Amino acid sequence: MKKRFKSVIVVMLILSVGLAVSSICHAETLYAASDSVVMNASASKLNAPSISVKSVKNTFLKISWKKCKGAAKYEVYRAFKNGKYKRIVTTTKLHYEDIFLKNNTKYFYKVRAVSKTGKKSSFSKIKYKMITLNEGTYKEHFGVPDFGNYFDVPLIEHYTNADESVFVYHGGDLLRKGYQMEEVVSFYGNVLQDYGFLYTGHYYDPEEHASNYTFERNGKESEVIMGVTPDGMIIHVLPQAS
Repeated sequence: MKKRFKSVIVVMLILSVGLAVSSICHAETLYAASDSVVMNASASKLNAPSISVKSVKNTFLKISWKKCKGAAKYEVYRAFKNGKYKRIVTTTKLHYEDIFLKNNTKYFYKVRAVSKTGKKSSFSKIKYKMITLNEGTYKEHFGVPDFGNYFDVPLIEHYTNADESVFVYHGGDLLRKGYQMEEVVSFYGNVLQDYGFLYTGHYYDPEEHASNYTFERNGKESEVIMGVTPDGMIIHVLPQAS
């Protein structure tokens, strides 16, 4: 009886040791697998882009960032001060040029990276910049963009009277640069609308041989008339803005 009891104790001890060793091995396997998951997760993590915002010739803002490992594209978001951020572009490039901006208005930007599988990084730190009022904007007419500045053509003539200021640009310069006048009208009209002007219509002036396109802002507080003539473009700004 004693021998049998001793044999049972020995068997139980052997089983206990075996179970303990098995548990330790299983735990080590779990820890190893866990470490592998952590390492893989760390390796696949998308870092937030580091961005910069610069003014280019005081006419538009350029947002740039460095390549993020694992990123297939980038989402650029923009907001006004205290405003809601809106995505303005998704691009595979490492920069975005934001044009048609209002003068003396701060624009805030943030960017995040997106992988091929759709995984998104956290957002970059927010950066801001603005285009300041300068010689590139019509003098004494805040918020009215300079036609020549956008089309890279020189101002031929400028005069001001009690009712308006007039800016004249040579049409030949535009044609030599490959622009069609219809395209110019459409493009500059879009620019004005980005500055808060609304298109209100057009009419033909037989005396000036001009097709005039009219825009107004804040209930005719400010008006712009864009005239297309055989010789070029005439921009009427009225009345003078303070």
